[in-house]
Amino acid sequence: MEYYSSEQIEEILKSEKAREILGWFPPVYSDAYVFLWLLEETGESIERMQQWAEEFAQQVMPQSATWTLPLWEERYGIPSGEKLSLSQRRNQIINRRRTRAPMPPAKIEAIITNLTGVATRIEENTGKNKFTVVCKGYIPPEIMKAVRRELNKLKPSHLIYQIISSIFYDASAMQYQAAAAGILKIYEVKEVA
Repeated sequence: MEYYSSEQIEEILKSEKAREILGWFPPVYSDAYVFLWLLEETGESIERMQQWAEEFAQQVMPQSATWTLPLWEERYGIPSGEKLSLSQRRNQIINRRRTRAPMPPAKIEAIITNLTGVATRIEENTGKNKFTVVCKGYIPPEIMKAVRRELNKLKPSHLIYQIISSIFYDASAMQYQAAAAGILKIYEVKEVA
């Protein structure tokens, strides 16, 4: 919306919202000093409210939350991870939200992959009541603690697990086979009386 202009308007009104609102009033207010200052304050307040509303919209989902992360962590019973990065804290919250249903191996794989940033595979039945978590990459010790904590919450209580974190887990090897040919002859022995 266009607005009219005067020297006093240009001097006082710095807010775009205030200039927009000024367009709703007749030009007689162009030299009303107190009115222009009230309009400037109102415009700045509206801009701050709009900015806050846009920022708040970012906070309602953990994928984009910043200052509400402690609230999300409190809601899901996650210890405050001030030492972790924002993305790691967000991943913990996202994982906790996903873990409310039964845990098939594919879901555990997705959660651990999300937590570590490393491709993960679950190998079932690698021993009696045992499964193996294979992470195809290096996992730092502080992240490994979080992985163990998460696995202890996710796995059924009767199962135990082993974590293998290695870049070289899937190695290929050459296998050679040899064979020999032979002749077999069968003799029948009879007893003569």
